[in-house]
Amino acid sequence: MSGEHVTAIPADPPRTRVVIPWRRVGWGALGLLIVLMLVAALALLRAAHSGGAGKAELTKAENDVLAERFGPAHQELVSAEADFRAMNGDLHGLPFGPAMAFWRIVPLARVQVRAVDTFATIGVKLSQAGLGIDDAATAIEQPSGHAVALSGSLSKLRTAAASLQAGVAVLDAATDQIDSLSQNHYRLLGPIGRDQREALTRLTRLDATAHSAEQAITALIAFTGGNGPRQYIVMSQNPDEVRPTGGFMGSYGVLAASGGEVKLATYGDANAWVSAHPTAILPAAQVGSPFRFYEPPLDETFADTNAVPDWPTAAQVALKLWALGGETPANGVVSFTPQFMARILAVTGPVQVPSYNVTVNADNVVSILNFYTHGEGIPPPGVDRKEFLSPLGQAVMSKLLAAPASEWRALGQAVDQSFTARDLVVWSNDPAVQSVLAARNWDGALPATTGDFFDDSEFEYGAKNGSGLKRTFVDDVTINADGSGEVSTTITVDDTEAASPVNNNPLTYYTLYGPAGAVLDPDTPDPPFSPEPDIAGHPAYGWFMSVAPMSSGTIQVIWDVPALAQQLSDGSWQYNLNFQHLVDNTGDQLTLNVKLPANAAWIGKAPPAHVRLNRDVISTWTYRIGS
Repeated sequence: MSGEHVTAIPADPPRTRVVIPWRRVGWGALGLLIVLMLVAALALLRAAHSGGAGKAELTKAENDVLAERFGPAHQELVSAEADFRAMNGDLHGLPFGPAMAFWRIVPLARVQVRAVDTFATIGVKLSQAGLGIDDAATAIEQPSGHAVALSGSLSKLRTAAASLQAGVAVLDAATDQIDSLSQNHYRLLGPIGRDQREALTRLTRLDATAHSAEQAITALIAFTGGNGPRQYIVMSQNPDEVRPTGGFMGSYGVLAASGGEVKLATYGDANAWVSAHPTAILPAAQVGSPFRFYEPPLDETFADTNAVPDWPTAAQVALKLWALGGETPANGVVSFTPQFMARILAVTGPVQVPSYNVTVNADNVVSILNFYTHGEGIPPPGVDRKEFLSPLGQAVMSKLLAAPASEWRALGQAVDQSFTARDLVVWSNDPAVQSVLAARNWDGALPATTGDFFDDSEFEYGAKNGSGLKRTFVDDVTINADGSGEVSTTITVDDTEAASPVNNNPLTYYTLYGPAGAVLDPDTPDPPFSPEPDIAGHPAYGWFMSVAPMSSGTIQVIWDVPALAQQLSDGSWQYNLNFQHLVDNTGDQLTLNVKLPANAAWIGKAPPAHVRLNRDVISTWTYRIGS
């Protein structure tokens, strides 16, 4: 086929082989990952450094606020806020932001970053809330408010309440955020997990404290008439005539509160009020001991309302008798003893009692009161010797209400000490106020407790020898292997004063309260005169005893207790003791003998053998049976 044209078909072009350098890509990606890790690590390190500094400043601020060093706390909170803002910047800003953004999508890493991010945000908010609370506390007590009297402090209380409410909201939110990190099962590693647990513990405690403070301020605003006019009966007790909550109600007053202004409207002698209101009585047949057992039986009057050791009960009796006397209904009752007046005068300075031409201060208030009460002092013409408590109480209360802001902190400490010693007790018919008082044990209620308990509730008939009475309590406690046991308490009362016109009637009615659930042992050496109503679950019996001048007397009571000790989850046992002291009495002594079951030993300290009863003994000890 010569001459024939043949078209050649081109062959397939050679294929280009693309070789992807997977090894190089892998190493490159790994390098990028390492770079991102290093950048993120550097960011976290810087953030951790800032966060650690902020945490340290917050801790110092917390300690300073608790110690009432508000100036240093303010500076520490400012520094803490700056540190946490720097921490936030390290996590979000340049140059570390892009790297951190990558790690926010990596499953395990994002949890750690989110936790650190949460700490930074919360740190800023906590610092700001702390500044608000610190500024409010400073405004209440600093000399800039020097001219503001305690009786007219409502505006400052409202400012403090607003700051506390804002702070509580922040603390609530912060606690929920930190708690959510564990509730959502986040796996927080190393220091981040440790910080989360520590932060949750600290925040939970601070949140509870802030809530408590906010409730207290709110209650104080209500108490001082911030939510409407209030009126309170004030009763001053004279411990020289012993009564269950302190002493005979020698004088009374009326506190009128409206719009934060608190004024002492009236003050007078309790016996004079009783004489002026003869129908304001509770017949002996209607009330319990010690009235109906006295011969002849006594009617309960306004001056004898504290016949039981439970102040809420006594206060409501006082309000009932007040109403029977035709007086304007009151919203609560306040009671105080001479020791409370001594603590107040230690802050405010002395007061004058013009009608008696005497100056009273913290050091001599008790001795001067006894001087007139015992009849050694000569009162003004036409004035009964017992009436000295009335003008004295009026002078002290007026001084307290006029106290400037510069004295408020010291007065607050004095009031707190008096509440703790039960030299000051308050009951209010406002549930919000009363709940705050009860939560702090400021209402003088006989406590509902488990384990061992004892209260000696004494009612003297007319004698004024209280400062000369000295008591020794011997408490013999036997605990069985199952936690039940026996408590034998022997009371020895010594009248150390000679016979006198005010120490001539030694008869006293003793009501003794025992552990919850206890039963009076049939072998009690001194059988009681009468059973008495339980209070707060504590069984009670009454005894009469006469202790003549310069002599002594004893009562022994034995209780069979089904649950004297409680077993703990780790197998050890816990023995609780609440031994109430007599209010405004510092000369009594307790000897405590606790016998454990066979083959048992205390873990740590054992109960002390001797205790001075200048306060309530409230303690817990732990023991273990066997090895």
